[in-house]
Amino acid sequence: MRSRWLALVAVALCASDAFAGEVIVPQQPPPVVMLIRAATNPAQQKREKRLYDELGLALDGFMLMAQDAEQPDFHKLSLSDQLANVLPVAQKNDAQIVVWLGFPLANQVMLHVVALGTGRALVRTLESDRTPVAESTLALMARELLGTAYLFDPPKSVPLEVRNVVQSVRKQIDAVQPTPPPPAPVVVEQPKPPPIVESGRWALWLRGETGAPLAGQVDAAPSLGLGVGLERRLPARIDVAVFASGSYAAIARPDVSSSLVTLGGAVNAFRGFGEGPLTAGPWLSAGLSWASFDAGVDTRITTALPRFAAGLQSRVDVAHGPALNATLSLAWQPLRAELRTTDSQVLFRSATLELHLAVAVGWQFL
Repeated sequence: MRSRWLALVAVALCASDAFAGEVIVPQQPPPVVMLIRAATNPAQQKREKRLYDELGLALDGFMLMAQDAEQPDFHKLSLSDQLANVLPVAQKNDAQIVVWLGFPLANQVMLHVVALGTGRALVRTLESDRTPVAESTLALMARELLGTAYLFDPPKSVPLEVRNVVQSVRKQIDAVQPTPPPPAPVVVEQPKPPPIVESGRWALWLRGETGAPLAGQVDAAPSLGLGVGLERRLPARIDVAVFASGSYAAIARPDVSSSLVTLGGAVNAFRGFGEGPLTAGPWLSAGLSWASFDAGVDTRITTALPRFAAGLQSRVDVAHGPALNATLSLAWQPLRAELRTTDSQVLFRSATLELHLAVAVGWQFL
């Protein structure tokens, strides 16, 4: 008998130790959604009933509660007064979210949503037309708003049901968030060329040139020339220059050795096209020179030699500083210099048409 009693005592002690080792975790109550009823006619009450049902579907796991507004004229109060009226009710029932419908216009329904957090309240008004699915749409919008209200709260401070809503909203945000575009390529801008002076600029040029006879000549040889000129830019970017120049051409024949020297001047005009610093355009010239021969025979000479030329010039065009230009032109001389013997034999005659190439260096300044 005694041994049976001791066995029962041992079993009881073991059972008490087992139960003492269990940790009973109290279950947290579900979050509360409070619907404030403020309808004034049967049609509005019917919409409140549909909203209540739709909230139950949209907020699965929440505890839905409905309560009439404490003031009969609740629907006439301003939003701030309505908030002052519903917040004590929400705090009294530990509600996470409080909603109520408003009917400001005949074809409009508004859902006022207050999401309550720790020490704060997020207030939003959602609007919809009075359609058969208006309450369903507003319930889903209220769910999204609830998830947004607790989006940045620490997860441990938020009830499980609210955390599920927040995670759902976060997934939707990540799904619609556009992929950031690739970084734009780095564009290194080229330095802009110096501006071209439209008018008023001066330039001083030192030019060397050579000419090759093309037509009308007798034993004419290529000539070498040197000139210096002063240039002024006029409006419309027309450059006009005055040059003083001279040239030399050797005459080599078996029976005579001589040379032709010319001294004279010319007026040149150039119109450049382009944004700079390199420009190009037409070039014109008109000049007059005096020629003389160095020969051991009697001579007949045309001393005044007019010359007209046209061609193309390219230059480096800057506002201030060193400059360079090159000109290729055809020159026409209506009068020509001649070298004759005493019996009128022509030993030399300058060309009527010549091809000229000139290169000039200079300094441009304002």
